[in-house]
Amino acid sequence: GNIAFMTGTPVSNSMSELYNMQRYLAPGTLKAQGLDTFAAWAGAYGQVVPTVELKPEGNGFQVKQRFARFQNLPELMNAVKQFTDMITNDDIQLPLPELEQVPVPVPITDRQKKEMEELSDRADRVRDGDVPPEVDNLLRITGDGRKIALDPKLLKGHENDRPLENGKIQACAENVVRIWQEETPRLGTQLVFCDSSTPASGGWNAYQDLKDRLIQLGVPAEQIAFVHDAGDNPARREQLFAKVRSGEIRVLMGSTQKLGTGTNVQERLAAIHDLDCPWRPADLEQRLGDKEDALKIHQVLHRLAEPYREVFWLRTFGELSFAQIGGLFEKTESWARVTYHRARMKIKEELE
Repeated sequence: GNIAFMTGTPVSNSMSELYNMQRYLAPGTLKAQGLDTFAAWAGAYGQVVPTVELKPEGNGFQVKQRFARFQNLPELMNAVKQFTDMITNDDIQLPLPELEQVPVPVPITDRQKKEMEELSDRADRVRDGDVPPEVDNLLRITGDGRKIALDPKLLKGHENDRPLENGKIQACAENVVRIWQEETPRLGTQLVFCDSSTPASGGWNAYQDLKDRLIQLGVPAEQIAFVHDAGDNPARREQLFAKVRSGEIRVLMGSTQKLGTGTNVQERLAAIHDLDCPWRPADLEQRLGDKEDALKIHQVLHRLAEPYREVFWLRTFGELSFAQIGGLFEKTESWARVTYHRARMKIKEELE
């Protein structure tokens, strides 16, 4: 029988994913064009460009050569359209609630500063070749940086440290309790996403620490749940989600993988808290997917002037980086970033 590929994120993290889609769904076309190897495909449709990036240790910037710009885009899109059929929320007219994004700045503590300085020293030793990659590397340093941002207690060798007093977990707990109190009359619910430290890791974890803080601030323990408690059992997951929809459970915590997809709990949903940032931009979009009022946005987009409409579409729905968008328009990454945010402001003004 026939097989259909369905995805909401055809290009989620790398331009090479589009090559993989073609390799799966149109291998004959690639071979006929002489582009059946990635090197040949990249030579025809991609460019390696210098980009300025934050260093893995977080203490400065560096210039890296990245495969981050498309060329011959009309030819590429003609090839892709031979096997794709794109449907947006506007096509199915799916009613979704509105979303207001509220950044929550949390000042760095002295303890975190000390650990970040150690990361900088480790990165210098890695770049100088003083340590073998199996002992330490930049990917491991980046992962440790995410742990430090959440709580240095997550670092190896710091298991016996006290939890961070005035960090992101405490700030999240205070926000959750405030909204929990405001939403009590209608039994409003909240989701908390965290990928860096889950109950599956064993021992101390951010989930239990946040739950303990919420209980200390007055939230009943029976109103707090982890999606991991249901495991991968569909029946248990649905029972858990039913309790959230009824308001019996008012704070549900989970990772992007377990809570970001297949979660039908929006009836009473008042807030989503991102305790950490996932590795891929597409994962963050997935977390917020059920909260965006896509129908209204698409109606505004149809009225939006160029290049704002296309830049917003490429960034939000095409999930291209600002560097990639800039390359498509033969502009800079900064131009794409500014144009996107201007488009967002225009859409926001229209929605208001």
